[in-house]
Amino acid sequence: MKIIKKTKAGLTLIELIVSIAIIGMIVVAFMPLFVMSSKTNNRSETILDSTYLGKDVMELVYNLSKTVPYNELKNKLVSEKGYTELSSNTYLYEYEDKKCLYISFTESENLIKVVTKIYKDKSMNQLEVQYESLYSWIGRGILSEE
Repeated sequence: MKIIKKTKAGLTLIELIVSIAIIGMIVVAFMPLFVMSSKTNNRSETILDSTYLGKDVMELVYNLSKTVPYNELKNKLVSEKGYTELSSNTYLYEYEDKKCLYISFTESENLIKVVTKIYKDKSMNQLEVQYESLYSWIGRGILSEE
């Protein structure tokens, strides 16, 4: 004699709706985490880009301090590097992505204090990165004998 199995495989409509609702609640619970993660990644990328720009500018200034006399710095920055002079010893450079570089030089005895600031845009409301350093400049102080 054959035994006939009468098993029902599958889900009822109510089971299906309940499982979709549970999955939906789990997704909704984790949604703020994904949104916050995305915002944090964007902010980190912006800061990293600005940090690289600032580092490049400080390397440029270091190179200039070894090759260009301080009294020729304005000419080098404005005519050859594309900077705009804002005031005496203060310069501005605007990048293609609208970031804005502000750089100032201050004489301090035999050293030159350089402050570099990278802003989000030309309005200079949101500072992203700031570097400060002291350089001995060619033809000044300890480098004047070279």
